Amino acid sequence: MRTTPVLALILALTTPAYAVPTAFSHQGRILDSSGVPLTGAHTLTISVHDSTSATADLWSETKTLEFDNGYFSTILGETQALDPDDFDGSVLYVGIAVDGGPQLPGRLPLQSVPYAFRAQSADTAKNVSGGIVDAEEIRINGTTVIDASGVSATVSWNDLVDVPADFSDGSDDGFVPPTCGTDEILKYSGSAWVCAPHSDHEHTADQITDGTLSIDRLPMGTSGTTAAFGDHSHPATGIDALSCSDGEVAQYNGTSSAWECTKPATGGGGALLVRFEFNESGGTSFADSSGGGNGAKAEGGGLAAGSAGHSGKAINFSGGLVSVASGNTIADSPYVTAEAWIQPDVPLTGIQTVFTKEGAYTLVQKGANVEFAVTAANGTCAVTSSASVTGGEWSHVQGSYDGNTISVRVGGVVAEAECAKGPLSSTLGGAF
Repeated sequence: MRTTPVLALILALTTPAYAVPTAFSHQGRILDSSGVPLTGAHTLTISVHDSTSATADLWSETKTLEFDNGYFSTILGETQALDPDDFDGSVLYVGIAVDGGPQLPGRLPLQSVPYAFRAQSADTAKNVSGGIVDAEEIRINGTTVIDASGVSATVSWNDLVDVPADFSDGSDDGFVPPTCGTDEILKYSGSAWVCAPHSDHEHTADQITDGTLSIDRLPMGTSGTTAAFGDHSHPATGIDALSCSDGEVAQYNGTSSAWECTKPATGGGGALLVRFEFNESGGTSFADSSGGGNGAKAEGGGLAAGSAGHSGKAINFSGGLVSVASGNTIADSPYVTAEAWIQPDVPLTGIQTVFTKEGAYTLVQKGANVEFAVTAANGTCAVTSSASVTGGEWSHVQGSYDGNTISVRVGGVVAEAECAKGPLSSTLGGAF
């Protein structure tokens, strides 16, 4: 059935002016070769061309529409996105084919809607008020004032006009200081600023005797009469106020925002045996970032890899575990330090395993505390933290054993106990 379009295209923007639309309305009427309007469902292929005779399409889409007395209405760009670059101001034409037939004769030119005339001026910004300007660089009269890195161009005093004379020395008070020598200071003589030795304070003995001396510092010397000698005190604060015992070190506690005396964690200083970042975005395999090549596998359900962690990503446990199978190349270690970042769920109940080497050592969360236990050649030992972890917050936990002492650390607080049990039990190649 031959069809002939008898109505020019009607175009309308249907979105507000503040949001640039990527589709537009199109309506028309089609009659068959006998002049009878189409009714019911028909398939239209609508295309856009850059001339009335071009065989190539700039854009096209096919859809089935309902006709009422020959009239139809649709949205162009609804199923096949329009390319805004095609609408560069040149004249474009719309062609229509019905029910898989050839394109109807007489392509119709696209017309602008009234507000589209305003868009034609958007190529050159005349005034910018509010909002965001996204540009590679900013120029004024052809001169770059802000480059692509966002750095302002260097401005010289010589580029400025109408500079007050008093600003020529970089100050607005007209004062030009003298050039002083090494260790000299500026001193006002009563009529002018002059250079003087840094120790030239000119305090008299009467001022010192009467107790009116007020200076920022006193010269130091080797004699008791030359440096802050007399009845005075300087209250200590912060790290200066600590009085640590032998073997203790000063450590800042971020929880209490104060410096504390603590004993350093025992162990450490040896080779890195195994390390897991748990920063994989998915799957059940986890790489050993120590370089040992002993990858781990997830066992059981409830593991969500790639969760947001303390530093980068993490793994979320709601059941299941991650383990290194037996037969691995993780070397035996007579002494060990095991550490991890954890974010326990609320409520803090039960026992949650953080880190374990079967038959050698275990780091677990028990309620709000952390316990580290070892199995050594001459017996077992365990120590529980004095500090608590907080549900829903990240905590750094660590257990250490050096053959004589066992310790556990939560944040910056260390709890330790004697444990002279010798080297750890041999577990070479055992599961981890």
